[in-house]
Amino acid sequence: MDDTAVTGVRGLGRRVAAGSEVLREKRRQVGRHLVDVLGDVVERDVSGTVYDGQLVHDSIAAMDYRYATAADAPAMAELFAANDYDSLTEQERADQGFVQGGLDVGRLRSMADDGSLLVADDAGRLAGLLGLAAPGSMPSPPPPVQALLSTQDSLQWQGHSLSSTRWLLYGPVVVAAAYRGKGVARGLFTTAIQAASERADVVVAFIELANQTSWKVHVDSFGMTPLGEFVIGDRAYGVVGTSAKQSAEPGA
Repeated sequence: MDDTAVTGVRGLGRRVAAGSEVLREKRRQVGRHLVDVLGDVVERDVSGTVYDGQLVHDSIAAMDYRYATAADAPAMAELFAANDYDSLTEQERADQGFVQGGLDVGRLRSMADDGSLLVADDAGRLAGLLGLAAPGSMPSPPPPVQALLSTQDSLQWQGHSLSSTRWLLYGPVVVAAAYRGKGVARGLFTTAIQAASERADVVVAFIELANQTSWKVHVDSFGMTPLGEFVIGDRAYGVVGTSAKQSAEPGA
């Protein structure tokens, strides 16, 4: 799965933690956990590729998976724009997936301040990003999020309606070109599950069905469960979810 380029789950988020001190402590706990987990499951490798004049290792053992800060916003906006649907050819979209939503520096900075973005940081180089947010906290949710919220009663998770279940919205996900195939998407997924584990029972994503790359990543590889579909105009979306109470190795 991690051979894929960009996973284009489209989700926007604002708030995942209520108190700043609680959020800081949660970030520290997640960071310590990931050092232990990723150190166990990732084989170290000293080979790599050159990116921006520097060596990028093929291993993710040294990658720092953390919450984004406001200072990350310009790099995140550049990464997002480079992988937006309109920036890619039809073949690139088919090969690597895509994201949509037009997240600019200001919106990404706000999301980072709210604790609803995770990043993969390779010694100061942005390797990837992932959104993780409480859906009800969005002041102006985009149409796909509004559609997802309106279908909560009809979507089921383990025998209960999604509307009666604690859940967080997962996505979008973007991995920089130089880091594709190096486990970054899986590392971000693992980080998201760990970050959500005490605040939700399930993490939920919506994937445009035309984005088969993202579907293969999240359903076929990571093991997310299809929950249903919704349609906006001529665009169909699949809703998928995965337990926030699972082992550290996703898709196992």
